[in-house]
Amino acid sequence: MENAMVAARVPVERKERVARKLAGMNSNVSEAINQLFDYIDTHNALPFPDESQSVPRTQRAAAASEWLNGLTRLPEGNAFQQLSDEEITQKRLQSRGFEA
Repeated sequence: MENAMVAARVPVERKERVARKLAGMNSNVSEAINQLFDYIDTHNALPFPDESQSVPRTQRAAAASEWLNGLTRLPEGNAFQQLSDEEITQKRLQSRGFEA
């Protein structure tokens, strides 16, 4: 089968970062693109959720806000400023219910 060249516009930093990650997986950009094409050819769909079916932005924002509001807040100012690294670790463990 004859090969064709595929061109895509991708930020340089992303291309380099992903190429390194793929190399760590014993793969490369060409193999990843071929796998994507194979998936689409086989399944007539993308291998990730269709953006038009995703959760609306306002709903995601509301969920994120609710999650943030549920976080334990540190006191104003830097409560850890006067503590050593060891003391900070002990305080964090205690706040999570562990004995330090």
